Order: sequence, then structure tokens, then C-alpha cells
Amino acid sequence: VGWTPAFAKKGFFLPLDGTEALAEQDKFQPNLIEQAKYEGKTYGVPLVTDTLAFVYNKELFEKAGVEAPKTWDDLKKAAATIKDKTGVDGYWASTAG
Repeated sequence: VGWTPAFAKKGFFLPLDGTEALAEQDKFQPNLIEQAKYEGKTYGVPLVTDTLAFVYNKELFEKAGVEAPKTWDDLKKAAATIKDKTGVDGYWASTAG
């Protein structure tokens, strides 16, 4: 999906808007659909997503008394604890391809 703008700009992709491919787009996370858009048109749907890497601030986690998360639920809980104990936003992510 990260190559959508480059390929769409060159005309290698056709937009999927109005096709059956997008009939159930409400089942996808909006940010994933947004990554498949270029100039307001949708050129793809998410098939598989993954996390290449997870980087965390060890000092901030230690300051808040939180261990490194092992699951996404752990991450959400850790983020809330970090915010409560330190005032620092405990989670940030980019979905910008």
C-alpha cells in the first residue's frame, strides 16, 4: 500500500471507488483505507498488515513503573499508565506507509 501514490500518479492503478472491491470497506480500519488513497480516490484494500518494529523509551517506561508490552492490549494499558504517572503521551504510531 505504501507505493499507492507513486503508482497511481503514473496511471499504473485504476481507482476502486464504486466497485465491489470497496463494498465492505467499513470492515477495515479507516487509517488502512486512507493509505490506499491518492488524490481522494481509493486504489487498494488492506490484505495483510504487520508491525516491522516497535521502539519504546525505556527510561519513560521505567519512570512510570511499566514493563515493555508484549501485546497490543499491554501497549494500550502501558500508554494510559505512562500518561497518568508522567503526563507524557504514552503511545505514538505512524501509519503513513
